[in-house]
Amino acid sequence: MGAIFGILGEAGPGELDAMGRRLAHRGPGAGAWSPAPACRFGQRGGACSPELPLAVDGRIDNPQEVAALLGADAPSEPAGDPQLLLWRLFQRHGPQAARHLDGQFAIAFWDAGSGRLVLVRDRYGARPLYLVHSAGRIAFASEYKALLALEDVIAAPNPRAIRHVQCTRYPMADETLLAGVVPVVRGAWTALHPRDAARISRHAVPPRVAIVPRSEAGHVAALREAFLAALRRQAAPFDTLGIQLSGGLDSALVLGGLRSVRPDATLHSFTAGHGSDDPEIQAAAALADHFGTLHHPLVLEPEEIPALLPTTVWHMEEPFGREDQVYLLVLAREAAKHVRVLQSGYAADMSLGGMPRHRLARLAMQVPVLRRPLAEFYRHTQVGLPPRGLLGRALVSAYFRGPGRRFPPPRVMGTDYEPESDPLHRTGSEPFSEFLARGLDDVGWEQLETLHVACGLEFNAPFLSREFVDCTLSIPDRLKIRRGVQKWALREAGRGLVPDEVLRRGKTLQRLKHDQRFSDVLDALAEDLLAPAALRARGLFDPAQIEGLRRRPAGRPVPSEQAYRLWTLIETELWCRLFLDGRGRPPA
Repeated sequence: MGAIFGILGEAGPGELDAMGRRLAHRGPGAGAWSPAPACRFGQRGGACSPELPLAVDGRIDNPQEVAALLGADAPSEPAGDPQLLLWRLFQRHGPQAARHLDGQFAIAFWDAGSGRLVLVRDRYGARPLYLVHSAGRIAFASEYKALLALEDVIAAPNPRAIRHVQCTRYPMADETLLAGVVPVVRGAWTALHPRDAARISRHAVPPRVAIVPRSEAGHVAALREAFLAALRRQAAPFDTLGIQLSGGLDSALVLGGLRSVRPDATLHSFTAGHGSDDPEIQAAAALADHFGTLHHPLVLEPEEIPALLPTTVWHMEEPFGREDQVYLLVLAREAAKHVRVLQSGYAADMSLGGMPRHRLARLAMQVPVLRRPLAEFYRHTQVGLPPRGLLGRALVSAYFRGPGRRFPPPRVMGTDYEPESDPLHRTGSEPFSEFLARGLDDVGWEQLETLHVACGLEFNAPFLSREFVDCTLSIPDRLKIRRGVQKWALREAGRGLVPDEVLRRGKTLQRLKHDQRFSDVLDALAEDLLAPAALRARGLFDPAQIEGLRRRPAGRPVPSEQAYRLWTLIETELWCRLFLDGRGRPPA
């Protein structure tokens, strides 16, 4: 847990301090130093070595391997001083040193040889890092609220990114809602100079399918070993561990795996739901009892949302997901009272085909004649845009029992941008695996990381470790969805780690009840944040379109699809108030 920030170019008195204060929630202390003239670094949390031209946020999971690579140049205790270890690695290998690292990291270093600032992020962007060009200089920070502490950075909306969020409920990989502020490229290093174009080069190979010839049992055994090896490595530094436990398969496997690799560790499990009748809470309690964890069930009432949502949006920075993010904030606050690190089952679906949409993609790969209409149907379900072809429209009509989604994403003034979903094209001999690999390259967990860090927690997910993901890409299509069973290979790999009935569970989601209470809370938020006068003043959305989206029959709950459109709009207006009007200051 920590933060890095800095300025390449002239820095005024107090500017680094102002940036550091915006990131106080990411770690104690704030060191600042100058590795070169007109270059200033700052760092919060962790060891800070001002004599080195390098700032680090994150954790390196393979320090011994890096030390072996360095030989005599390695520090005597590499795990104890990651900054010195990393600096010696970058001294020897330059920016490509990052290809030898496994873990979560964002790194800034001054490359004296080229006279450039180099920013580096890990393979999946587990640690956030943003940059902006402004007034002839470049500023960077772990969260962009720190960039807005600089008076010359303009707080203006990016209509393309705002439209993308309305359609998908996810942020863009290469833009933010703030015009001019961009994420540092995941899995790459970016070399910067105020007067030259940025030089970007990947240090991590994009996820690539490389099927290994094995028997079914061999693939299952390899996947199990990769999973347990990742857990073993992530859990090694801790005697007490926490786990975000739902009622589904993936977090259950993480819990069973932890018990297998660290039987001596104290385990705390945390579950958030909407009440004692929530299936998530019930299933998680049974798992906690089976594995003997110290269990903490938490209930989120709809009436708590108005107080929690501004803080959630401020920490995430980009509107993201659904009410599960508020659940996560509540859960992380409780977990921080008991543990330093929280394990999660996040991302298993993405590499092994566990999401409902993956059934559709697999069918498109198996029946090429249906690919085009299925791709149009897929695009409609993922980004809310209407199908163009006759057969695509027929599929939508049959599925939705009508013309399709009744609540299309609202238009955003100032842009005609439309997001593209994966066209489901068939490539290679294992097309479904290729489809999953393309999606993996866009997986980011910045918003999840910031919510954990906000509460003082480290966040881990064994399913996003390098060895596990590489192993999933060595498994053929037929073992990912088999006879209609999703994540078949993972279920087989989990035998003996969890009870057999858990292996038969389908996909579960943490959601509030979309009942009258929830609808009343949503109405009250919309009345304040999405009132016609407020929308006209903001100038992003058409008040008439939003008024139609807010309309519902009296005395009846808001349909879920409509609720999610409103939820994203509410988050977007909160974002505007926090980051445009308030320039990134924390909510009152």
